[in-house]
Amino acid sequence: MLSRRPRRAAPPRCGQRGLSIVELMVGVTIGLLVVAASALLVSGQLTENRRLLLETQLQQDLRATADIVVRDLRRAGIWNEAQSSAVWSTENPDPQCNRYTTVTPGSGSVVYRYYRSGDNNSALGIRLDNGVLRSAIHAADAVSGSTCLQSATPANWQELTDGRSVKVTRFDVEWLDDGSTPEPLPCAKLCADGSTDCWPVLRVRLLKVTIEAESVADPSVRRALQATVKLRNDDIEFRDPAEPTRMCPA
Repeated sequence: MLSRRPRRAAPPRCGQRGLSIVELMVGVTIGLLVVAASALLVSGQLTENRRLLLETQLQQDLRATADIVVRDLRRAGIWNEAQSSAVWSTENPDPQCNRYTTVTPGSGSVVYRYYRSGDNNSALGIRLDNGVLRSAIHAADAVSGSTCLQSATPANWQELTDGRSVKVTRFDVEWLDDGSTPEPLPCAKLCADGSTDCWPVLRVRLLKVTIEAESVADPSVRRALQATVKLRNDDIEFRDPAEPTRMCPA
């Protein structure tokens, strides 16, 4: 009798190794999406950081410029001999009046004076010139004479802002009314009509300074700054109709 030998079991097939082309493409796609999202996030962070640096620089430059303008304007009208002169006003032709009192504000510039050294001092000022604020410096050709109203234009200018980083787009200086009532200065005699209407009054002189600028590297970065300046020298208005240049009625 023939014996039957048991069949040997077929060896198990080896498991699949590696990735299919579909799996590989899916993996690459997911990796690219992650890299793109990371790159976009980093780019956004760098852009915001750069913009923040430009805004900070622009704000600091504006504040520094405004501080210089305000500090200089506040001195307008200062005179070393004011204590020994007669009372002055902007309309008084008396040679002893304060010849530094005139301030000429405007759109894009302001001209003023204050005593620094010597008998006569050249006019000072701030002006906007092609996106750069410039300040006047002392000139040898100072306006001489004792006329109260001197509003000559300064001759020599130097840069106050850096045109390579900041472009100033607006510079305005204007008189500001604070709404307060002028303070009357008492006289020894009443007016001809028995009132005090002809007595002089003291007016506070306020200026509003407006500066707007943008970054040269990124014009979308813009800032504006306003400051109010109280001049240390107030204005005395003579009101005697009989004698416009006289302080009090005779």
